[in-house]
Amino acid sequence: MSDVLASGAAPLGRAGPFDATVDPHGRASLDAQLGAALASLDAAGLRRRLRPARAGGRRLLDFASNDYLGLAADPRPAAAAAAVLAREGLGAGSARLIGGDHVEHHALEADLAALKRADAALLFPSGYAANTGALPALTGAGDVIYSDALNHASIVDGCRLARAGGATVRVVPHADVDALAATLGADAGRFRRCWIVVEGIYSMDGDLHPLDATAALARRCDALLYVDDAHATGVVGPDGRGSAAHWGVEG
Repeated sequence: MSDVLASGAAPLGRAGPFDATVDPHGRASLDAQLGAALASLDAAGLRRRLRPARAGGRRLLDFASNDYLGLAADPRPAAAAAAVLAREGLGAGSARLIGGDHVEHHALEADLAALKRADAALLFPSGYAANTGALPALTGAGDVIYSDALNHASIVDGCRLARAGGATVRVVPHADVDALAATLGADAGRFRRCWIVVEGIYSMDGDLHPLDATAALARRCDALLYVDDAHATGVVGPDGRGSAAHWGVEG
């Protein structure tokens, strides 16, 4: 690991020229600094470690997976993916806007749009990338985001990026439509666009956001409603169309 340090690092004492715990200026090396930080996490019982899910040959019950439909172990999507890889090769080869756009992307986007009864869909490589990409792209100076207090970390990071682009971010009490309405009312006329950002299903607690009431509020206040439906698509609603379909507020 590199011992190049940011200026201003606190010295831990000087040592000889061959002491690996300090840099040439007597500052603690990066290894030493990070080691101390990890030791603090260990002492507090907060350090997390990777554990292979299938190690040791034991059969385990998994209560932490997001594989709600069991598709990860289904041989049918695995075989379909293998067939595409054999035909097209591994990886897009480039960003889609440059040379990595493939017909399979468009086919999947068309299927997803049809499932969601939307005009179009756009693929991202992960849910985290979707929120950190879409939120700062959609918002800008003069906008305000009302973010549910229990939104996923990817939404929190997306809101941070949106704030860097000039948007205002307000955190509102979890699934509390009355509190949200009061905040919107207090901000009336102050912002160019108002965005309400929620999750369809909150994965940690498993509760559904009351999208029927929130959508009605958004219409009354001329606000835009952004729903992360990662944990609801395929799980709730007619044909698995997600939380908007479940609450009858599609479109």
